[in-house]
Amino acid sequence: ATDLESAKLPGRARAKLMLEIATTYVNLGRFADGERRARRALELAVPEEGKASRTALRAAGTISHALYEQNRFREGADLMREYVAAAKAAGVSEESPDLRRLTTRLGNQSEALGAFDAGEMLYRRDVEISIKFDGESSLLGMIAMSNFGLFLMDRGKLEEAESWLRRAYDSA
Repeated sequence: ATDLESAKLPGRARAKLMLEIATTYVNLGRFADGERRARRALELAVPEEGKASRTALRAAGTISHALYEQNRFREGADLMREYVAAAKAAGVSEESPDLRRLTTRLGNQSEALGAFDAGEMLYRRDVEISIKFDGESSLLGMIAMSNFGLFLMDRGKLEEAESWLRRAYDSA
């Protein structure tokens, strides 16, 4: 990362490269390293591109994932709320994969914090948007239905959970 910081790259390119490194660290289970790199990517992206830029939204999502895996749910939820609000204020479409990813992460964080009503609303909204824009048989649609079904199952809403899980399975 030191070489990357001193490299003669424009800030935008450095932010994107730093984000790729951060994502790799998170995928390898090195959550603290991934979080640190993603925060640096965010620091580089926001001044040049704004909070609602694709790079900033992806970096925020990567940070949230790292925070979730480190059991820092409140911090992750606060970050997701901030960036979802920034994206919506900037007019980012609900169908944007980046905004949808943040909304799903906010649902994960809400569930982990015990805010089950908020989590259910966010998961339900993710299903609606995924089906509307991608279709039930799309990968995103099936994942959203499956995630929602698993959420409902954990909440003891077994009939509705079974319905969503069957729907996801039948769409495959």
